[in-house]
Amino acid sequence: MQPEGGEFAPLVFDPRIQPFYGLQVDGISLDGRMLPIHPSVWNFVFSNDSITGGAIIDSGMTLTSLVQPAYDVVLANFQSYFQDFPTFTQPPFDLCFYERQLSEEQRKKAGPQLGWHFAGGAKFMPHMDSYVSPVAADQKCLTIVPAAWPGISVIGNIHQQKYLWEFNFEKANLGFAPSLCSD
Repeated sequence: MQPEGGEFAPLVFDPRIQPFYGLQVDGISLDGRMLPIHPSVWNFVFSNDSITGGAIIDSGMTLTSLVQPAYDVVLANFQSYFQDFPTFTQPPFDLCFYERQLSEEQRKKAGPQLGWHFAGGAKFMPHMDSYVSPVAADQKCLTIVPAAWPGISVIGNIHQQKYLWEFNFEKANLGFAPSLCSD
């Protein structure tokens, strides 16, 4: 893959997570500020028939899920960002709002830029509407959901939209770049 702006992140191949591919995550940021998520959340630990930690990319799972310790930090930071917005909970989403209730200034804010930071320095900056997403007429929610801990975090397919993805098995890496296709 040679599209402009392409990044490459190391893949984790292990028969215990097949048919999925793991990613070596260093952390998550909001508006360029790394969030205080404990590194153990991102480290794969295999014991008997269970896996604790790590992250996979899964085009078959719709939503992105973060294990509870990471989710709690991400949610708290989104709640802080949206503290002046009239928000509510609508399962399975913990942070929602009606756009019609927002001021013009709030509509411009839309949300913070989320970033996934991978080993080797690659950074994935998903589009805002892949995590602050329309879920009904006039309603948007933070569409990242909690996952059990111990467990694995998953980058789901909505998060992956508007990007090109290349799995390079020879080099054991995942290439990605913003898609140049129009909406």
